[in-house]
Amino acid sequence: MSTLKTMTPIASVLALLLATAACSETTKAPAQSATTPTKAATTDDMAGMKVDKMSDMDSPKAVVAHGVGVVNAIDTKSITIAHGPIAEVGWPAMTMAFPVADTKLLAGIKVGTKVGFTFSSESMANNTITELKVVK
Repeated sequence: MSTLKTMTPIASVLALLLATAACSETTKAPAQSATTPTKAATTDDMAGMKVDKMSDMDSPKAVVAHGVGVVNAIDTKSITIAHGPIAEVGWPAMTMAFPVADTKLLAGIKVGTKVGFTFSSESMANNTITELKVVK
């Protein structure tokens, strides 16, 4: 019985230490997943936003841009142009192939010809020439 009397104060001290440690431990927030909304995505923070325009955010908008360059190649449905910088889409000078909206735009155009062109750009990979003219 004397062992039990000695163990009781030790057990009480250990229990007190464990309880204190448990109370002082900080709670960690759960990690955010890709599907967990952040505070910025809650409806309270979007109160000033015009909701009727949100459907516009779902699809990319085409940008109409203009360029000048020299024709490097022509095939039945596209034209390759070495063009200068194009400010409307933030492009540096480069050579690239563009599909044409209408193959009639290619009539009278030859490799080596300097051209001015207008195109619709939805992305770097989706650009279509809508106007094409020889420039001097």
